Amino acid sequence: MSVSAPRETAEPPPDPELEALIAYLDTVPLPASAGVDALLAALRGTGPGPAADRIVRHRLPVAVDGYLRARTWLPWAGPDAPDPAAELGREVKQLAAELG
Repeated sequence: MSVSAPRETAEPPPDPELEALIAYLDTVPLPASAGVDALLAALRGTGPGPAADRIVRHRLPVAVDGYLRARTWLPWAGPDAPDPAAELGREVKQLAAELG
């Protein structure tokens, strides 16, 4: 009887849509404080699944779009307009919580 070494947990296979999103987001000036990099790392580690799929294919792109739109219109926003970086950070935090 031979005893083999414990098997390491295999990483999930790469998700082509996640990799495409990461490549795109590398070109977008996002605030580090928003936590997008940490969310992307968590998505890579989690692998495909219903929650990750919704985040990659819809929720994160919409959140980034909202941030970019808010930054574009910031000069015309009133003094009480929410901070776009803080809003993105709140959305990313929510997405990370949903991911588990």
